[in-house]
Amino acid sequence: MSAAEYLFVTPEPLYTTSGRLFARGASTRLGSLLPMQGLRSLGYDARAVSTYGGSADAEAEIRQAQCVVFGEMFATPQGWPVEPYRQMLAAVRESTQRAVFYLADDHFDDAQFSGFYGEAFKCCRAVATVSENLAAAIRRFTDKPVFVAPEPCEGPRHAPRAIQAPRSLPVIDRLARWAGVSREPWRVHLLWFEVIGALRSTGLRTRFVPWSLEALDSALLACDLVLIPVELGNPRKLAKSPNRLTQALHGGRFVVAHPLPAYQPYTEFTHLGADLCEGIRWAIRHPAEVLQRIRRGQAYLDRHHSLEVVARFWLDVFHPRQEQR
Repeated sequence: MSAAEYLFVTPEPLYTTSGRLFARGASTRLGSLLPMQGLRSLGYDARAVSTYGGSADAEAEIRQAQCVVFGEMFATPQGWPVEPYRQMLAAVRESTQRAVFYLADDHFDDAQFSGFYGEAFKCCRAVATVSENLAAAIRRFTDKPVFVAPEPCEGPRHAPRAIQAPRSLPVIDRLARWAGVSREPWRVHLLWFEVIGALRSTGLRTRFVPWSLEALDSALLACDLVLIPVELGNPRKLAKSPNRLTQALHGGRFVVAHPLPAYQPYTEFTHLGADLCEGIRWAIRHPAEVLQRIRRGQAYLDRHHSLEVVARFWLDVFHPRQEQR
C-alpha cells in the first residue's frame, strides 16, 4: 500500500456505514473523518485509522504517512491511552514537521492528560483545536502554533423555518379577549405559549432519544427552534466548540442559546443571551427576521464551514506556503 498523504489517527472504533467510515464521537467525525473526506474531494490521498483493539496496523501506516493528525483521546476506566499515542508519535518520521495534535475538550486539569500533552507537544508541528478558549488553555503548555479549526456540518441542509402562529380557533379567540390582547398572530401565539408554560411549570415534560445522525435530523425537522443552555460557570464548558449551534443552523432552525464564547461569531444569526425565555419570545414575535437570520447563517456556514474550507485549513497547517491543488 502506498503512503497516505494525510493520515488521521483516532483511538475510537471506526465503522463503515453506507460505504463511509463512521464514529460515534462527534470530535472524531468532525475532526478526522469529515476533514478526510474534504481532502479526498480535492484529490488528496487522505485516510483514517483507528488504534482500537491494537495499534500495530496504525503504526505501520503512520511510519509511511507524509502528514499525521492525532485526534482526540478518550478516557477509559484505566485512564487516558497515553502509551499507545506516545508509541505512535515516535513512529512519525520528522514528527516536528509531520505530526499535528487535534483536541476538542479541555481536560488539562487532569495530571495524566496535561503531563502527556505537555511532553508530546514538543514533538509535533502544531496543535489544532475547536475554540479560542481551548486554544488559550493549550498555549499554556506549548510554544508551538495553535490553530482553531473550522468544524464541518453533518447531514442534509434544510430550509429555514420560523415558529408559525396557530390557526385562529374559538378557544384562542376567547383567550385573547380574556387577556385583553389583539388577535395578531404573534401575540396570540406568545400568549398561548405562556399559558402552556404555566400549566407545565410544576414539571417540564422531556423525552430522551438515543443519539444518532438520523435521530438528530428527525428532531430538527420536527422542531421550530433549538435551545442550547450552557453551564457558563464551568470552565470546561466555556472551551466548547460551536458545533451544536452550527448544526442547528445547517438544519434550518433558529438557535436560542446562552452566550458561549465560541458562539459570538454567530450572534447576528441567532439569539444569544442569559434569558432563554426572552429569546423564545423574540423568535415568536419576529418570524420574518428569524427566517432572514437563518438564511444569512447558512450562507456564513457555506463560506466558513464547508468541507472544502475545512480541507484547506488542514493543507495550510501542514503547507502554509505551498500552492494547493
